[in-house]
Amino acid sequence: MPILKENKHLYPKDWNEIAKRKKENVNWRCENCQIKHGIVGTRDEKMNFREEPEMEHLSIENLKTINAWLNTRYMKVILTVAHLDHDPTNNEDWNLKALCQLCHNRHDRKHRNLTMHLNKYRQQHKLFPQYEQQIFSKLQ
Repeated sequence: MPILKENKHLYPKDWNEIAKRKKENVNWRCENCQIKHGIVGTRDEKMNFREEPEMEHLSIENLKTINAWLNTRYMKVILTVAHLDHDPTNNEDWNLKALCQLCHNRHDRKHRNLTMHLNKYRQQHKLFPQYEQQIFSKLQ
């Protein structure tokens, strides 16, 4: 998934090379569902992917335009690299997994929800900084 601006400093300078090497090692396929990077298609209500090879030459911007005109949901599969422990400073190979957008979002869902709730709690209660990590680690 895209690296948030506020987290960019946590990634190593050679992150792009690390991520590319990981994707190459798995032949540019999602390690969970085996879908191939760069293919274009749609997902049904059960999230099964239907490939549309005749649209693969289109850019993401063109797909967005077509989707707006035709009220469709064409998408290009983009392979990303996830940190299994959600720590962007831990770039050990065992901690990295090449995932499509759907699988990466599924992997991140619980952590993202916990972070969102913790941030909301922080704002509401001005949680003492020395206890934040202790509380957050218990939520995981």
